Amino acid sequence: MVQSQPDEHGAKIAFDELDVAIVGGGPAGLATAAALLRAKPSLRVKVFEASPAFRTQGSGVLLQTNGARALQAIHPGIMHRLTERGAITSGVYQYNDESGERLPWVGGKDPAADLRLRGWANCLVLWSDLREVLAAGLPRGVLELGCKVTHTDMGAAPEPVGEQSAGGRMAQLTILCKLPAPEGGEGQEQEEEVVVRARHVIAADGYFSRVRRTVCAGGGSDPAALAAEMPAFMGLLLWRGSITRAELEAAGVPLPACLDPALDSEALCRTHMWTTATADSPLRGPPARGLMIYPARNTAGPVGSGGSQTLVPGDERIVWNVWVTPPKPEQAGGLADGGAGPRAEDRGTQHGSSAGPEALSAAVAASSFLTRDVAALLAATPADRVTGHGLYVHPVQGFKQGAWVRDRLVLVGDAAHTAPPDGQGANLAMEDAAVLGACVRQHGLGPEAFAAWEAARQPRVASILGDHTPGATIRTPLINEAAFERVWSPADLLAEERALAQAAAGAGVAGLTQPEDFGGQGDVGRLPPDVVASLERILAGGVGVGAEAASAPEAEELAAAVVREWSADMVGRLVMAKVEGRAMAVRVPPPEGTYSVR
Repeated sequence: MVQSQPDEHGAKIAFDELDVAIVGGGPAGLATAAALLRAKPSLRVKVFEASPAFRTQGSGVLLQTNGARALQAIHPGIMHRLTERGAITSGVYQYNDESGERLPWVGGKDPAADLRLRGWANCLVLWSDLREVLAAGLPRGVLELGCKVTHTDMGAAPEPVGEQSAGGRMAQLTILCKLPAPEGGEGQEQEEEVVVRARHVIAADGYFSRVRRTVCAGGGSDPAALAAEMPAFMGLLLWRGSITRAELEAAGVPLPACLDPALDSEALCRTHMWTTATADSPLRGPPARGLMIYPARNTAGPVGSGGSQTLVPGDERIVWNVWVTPPKPEQAGGLADGGAGPRAEDRGTQHGSSAGPEALSAAVAASSFLTRDVAALLAATPADRVTGHGLYVHPVQGFKQGAWVRDRLVLVGDAAHTAPPDGQGANLAMEDAAVLGACVRQHGLGPEAFAAWEAARQPRVASILGDHTPGATIRTPLINEAAFERVWSPADLLAEERALAQAAAGAGVAGLTQPEDFGGQGDVGRLPPDVVASLERILAGGVGVGAEAASAPEAEELAAAVVREWSADMVGRLVMAKVEGRAMAVRVPPPEGTYSVR
C-alpha cells in the first residue's frame, strides 16, 4: 500500500480521492469491482480485504444458472475458468445418519439436457476457487490484502473541487494494515493505522458487516437500531470443511464405502446427504441435523482453451457441511448468541465464529451420530480448512427502500441479504455485481445508479429467498430464466487481447493495458485468434447491414454476439468434457409430501 503525507490530523492517507472503496475481498466484493471496472474502466477502485493472504477454505458454491449468467455479463471468460475447476455432480443419494442405510429415493441429474435448455449445467466450485478466479481477473493494484477496515465515516471530509466533484463530502475509512516483515528479520507482526478517502463505499464485508453496523446502526450502541440492521439467528449451527483424496490416504483413513469409486465409478461425483430420515419415515420438514458431502473439483475430461490441464489425480476435493440444532441456545458454544448483539470483529459465512482445531473438534463432536467411517473422514480434515458459525438470515420483510443504499453507501451480498446455505447466497451476490455494473454504465456512478440498482434487486431477491413452497416453484423459474445486461465492451476485450499479444511478442504497447496488469489466468477465458479477427473486422466497419455499413451501436452488438457465441460454445465444451460417458443417476421420487432439503 502506497502512503502519502499525513492529513491535518496526523493520520497517514493511504489513498485519496478514490471513486469507490469496496470493503471485503470475498466473491461479492471482487465481482463488484470487476463489474464497475468493466462498466467504467476509468474509475479509481480499491478492494480492501482484512486477510493478509488467500487460503483454501472449506465451503463450496453451487453455481446455478443465475450466477453463471451474471458472471458472463461481467466478463465472457469467467465461467470458462470456473467450469474448468468445478465439478458437475451426477445425482443425489440420501442416507439415514445413524445406520448409514441408503434411502430408496434418488435425486436425478441430466447436465447435458440442462446445457441444451439453458446453456449451463449447475457446477460445484470451491468458494476459494471462485474468489481466486475473480481476483486474478482484476487489474493489479485493485485488491489490497491485509487491510482491515475498522471504521467508516461517510461524511468525514469535503470532496476536492474538480471535474468529478459534486460538491459533497468524502467518506473516510480507517484501516488497520498488516505490514510486511523486515527482510530476513523475525519478530512480531507489524500493523499501522491509515485512512482512505473515497466518494462512494460498497460494503461487501459479510453478514455481520462492520460497515453496516458502524454507518447504518450508529456503531451498534443502540440495540434496537442494531437489531434492525443485523440478521437473525435461525437456531442452527454449521461447520464446513474440505479434504482431498490424497490427504485422506496420507492420514490412513479409507473412503467410506458410499464414496469409494472402486465400488461405484460415480461415487465421488455425486452429492451425498445424511439426515434422520428413514425409508419408512421421510422428512416432513427441515431436518434438525444433517451432513452433506459433495465434490467441488474433479478431473473428468480434457479442458481448457489454451492447452491447460485438468487437476492431477488425488486433488479431487471432498467438501462437507454439518448442521445441528442445539437443544438450548446456551449450548451453541459461542457460535451463536441467538440475536444480533454488537460484534468486536467482522464475520462472514466464510470467516466463521470458530476456525481451525476448535472448529474441527466441535464439528466432530456435533456429528457423533454419524457412522464411524463417515465420522472418520470429517476427523481427518485439515483443521485450517474448517470453519463454524451460527446460521443467520436477513428477514425479507426488511428488504425496503433505503435498506441497502444510504446515499453514497451500497450494501451487496451477505452484507445486504444473508441467505440460508441453499446455494443462492453466492449466486445472488454475483447478480448484485452484474446489475450494479449495468446501472452504473447507464446512469453513471452515483445516487441515480444506486437507487435504480436497489429498486431492481430487492423484489427479485425477496422472491427467491422468501420462497418456502415445497417444490421451490417461485424461485426455480426466476433462477433458470435469469438474464442480465452485459457490462463488458467488445472493444475493450479486443484492446486487451492486442496488448497481451504484442507484449508476448516482446513489444510493449504504450497506452494499453499490459499483461502484467492482470492475474495469472493463462489462456483459459481469452479470446481465440478467429474471434479476435472477427472483432477487428466488425469494429473497423468491415461488416454492414444490407448495402449500408453498420453504425457504431450496430457494430458493437454484432461484435458482442460473436463473443457470446464463442463463450457459450466454450462453456458447452467444458461441461460436456466433464459429463460425457458418465452414468448419471435416474430420478427416483420420494413419497408425496416429503420435504426437499435445498
